[in-house]
Amino acid sequence: MDTSTDNITVKEQGAALADGLTLVRLLLGPLVALVIILGLRYMKTGDGLPDLPYRDFGFAVLATVLFSLGALTDLLDDILGGAQKAGGRMFGWFDDAADAVLIGAALLALLYVTGKAGVLSPVFLILALIYVGRDILVGVMKGFDFSKTGVPQSKFGDWKNASAMLGTGLLIAAPWLGTIAERLMARSGDNLAEAWMTSGNFINIAGLVFLGIAVLLSLITAFDYFTKSPVSADEASA
Repeated sequence: MDTSTDNITVKEQGAALADGLTLVRLLLGPLVALVIILGLRYMKTGDGLPDLPYRDFGFAVLATVLFSLGALTDLLDDILGGAQKAGGRMFGWFDDAADAVLIGAALLALLYVTGKAGVLSPVFLILALIYVGRDILVGVMKGFDFSKTGVPQSKFGDWKNASAMLGTGLLIAAPWLGTIAERLMARSGDNLAEAWMTSGNFINIAGLVFLGIAVLLSLITAFDYFTKSPVSADEASA
């Protein structure tokens, strides 16, 4: 006996799954931000001294896992259809918005906790605000057009997302990843503190470098979005 599901093509099934992954990534953004914020802890020092803020390793690991899961859904989304390839998608135009929410929410949460801890880097502040501000500007000014006609294709778009995902992921993972690097780099207990400073700086610097690359590419793609004609999903898949 025939059912309605018998008429669903492989392409339509892939489009539906890609839509589901987009929605999952959209929900993971606020969750990652919440875990990062909940991971802010204060160590009591006593003797009337102020408590020392720090990021709890357990929460940092959980935030890293959740963020990595979101990045994985983005990769699978691109394989199955992406924003342009699957004309049967209902939310294909929302793919880039989901990326922006995942990365932007994580960056804003990191700005909050590092600011509260008194270790906010001016470089990170500038890069994060430019990246998030660019996404908001593009979303507000071009989002409606994208929902109707599709996102303009840019050769730098995938590189921008990959750099932003990697840079943000390293910044989220810095507390526990720095500890692992510390253990590997320390040859004895005497230089354990030195190894900690070196590894911690290296992880954060690597994250800032990739985030900086993402910011540069995001400005290039923003220029493309405002100057190039949109390409619909049907045209891109033709």
